[in-house]
Parts: sequence; structure tokens; C-alpha cells
Amino acid sequence: NGVAVSPSLSSEYLGKFNLQKGSHLIYVGRLVRHKGVHYMIEAFKKLEDKHLTRGKKLVIVGDGAYTDDYVKELKDMSRGRENIIFTGMLDGEALNQLFSSAYLFVHPSEAEGLSLSLLEAMGHGRAVISSDIEENKEPLGEGAGLFFRSGDVSDLEEKMVTLINDPVLVKEMGEVGKERARALYSWDTIADQTEKLYEETLSQKGLTALKMKNHAKNI
Repeated sequence: NGVAVSPSLSSEYLGKFNLQKGSHLIYVGRLVRHKGVHYMIEAFKKLEDKHLTRGKKLVIVGDGAYTDDYVKELKDMSRGRENIIFTGMLDGEALNQLFSSAYLFVHPSEAEGLSLSLLEAMGHGRAVISSDIEENKEPLGEGAGLFFRSGDVSDLEEKMVTLINDPVLVKEMGEVGKERARALYSWDTIADQTEKLYEETLSQKGLTALKMKNHAKNI
């Protein structure tokens, strides 16, 4: 997986969801249980109840994947919470604007491959709060975000408070993530790595075939 990001300078879609630049934490992905969205909502609700969100909103971008019951569960959890916004599926300029204007990206998944939405968040220069599974720790590395214990709502709440209260750190982490995405996950880099892998594999297969051929001659 790779990423190519052109940050948006427009804001026409923000008004549709009553958002402003830097006003929201964002999640982007399918609404399926192993993505851990329920942990994120629960942590955000606890922050709201303690008046610790500093006016931030939680924007959830995505839709279910044959998981209507889970989507209903999430919306039931969020009922009466005006600052928890479900946008449904977005792409193109609409998604670009919400990413570009977000305060930070939350990625609470309990199981992943290499998440495209995580790479996009890094490419947009967004700081990240992520579950501490290895599939998330590898792309983020050091300094691009904070990790919470997967499935631990209290730990996620604590990490949210830390970054909500420290915009300077958020900016620094976003810059680290953006540079890491550029250096390791740009499509040029990914294409070069893929080409090198093919060349090494074909070369190795060629040597193996040659050895087998020479061995057969000597039998």
C-alpha cells in the first residue's frame, strides 16, 4: 500500500457538517466491530462528560459492510451527542477536506493489514492516536503519534486528553508522520521496492534453475 496526498485548501464541505479547520478528531474506515469504533466513541463520550474536549468534535467517516447491527449499535451509543458526527461514506474532495482540516486522526482497530486510511492521515500531516497492534506501530514508527492499549477505553481517553491539550505536540507529530509517509510510502517508493523484489526473486529463480540444470548434467 502507498499514499499520494494533495492537501485541500478548500472548505466547502466543512460547512455541511458544521466543522471548521482544527475542530475535529476524525476516524475513516469501515464500521465493523474489529475496527474498534465503539471504543473510540466511548472514550470521547467520557471526555465530553468531564468537559475535556475543548469544543472538539468526533467525525466518523465510513459505513458498514454487511454490519447493519453494529452500525445501529454505534449510532445508539452516540444518540443525543451533537458532537459525534456520522458522515457516511465519503471520497474525493469531500474526504480530502475533512482529512486536511482535522485536528488529529484516531485509529482504534484491533486487527489490520496496512491501513490506507492511516497512511492517508500521515500523508495529510495529521497526528495519530492508534491502537498498539504491530500492524499500526510499523507504519507510524516513532514520533508520529501516540499508541493506546488495544481495546482499553481508559487508555484511549488518556491519550485523547494528552493531544487535545497539546496542539504544539500535535503539529510536531503531524510533521513527523508526513515526512515518514513521503519517505516510506509514496507510490514512487513503493513502485521501486516492488520492482526490486521482482528482480531479486526472478534472479534467484534463475540461479536455482541453472544449478538444477548443471546438477542434472552431472548425474
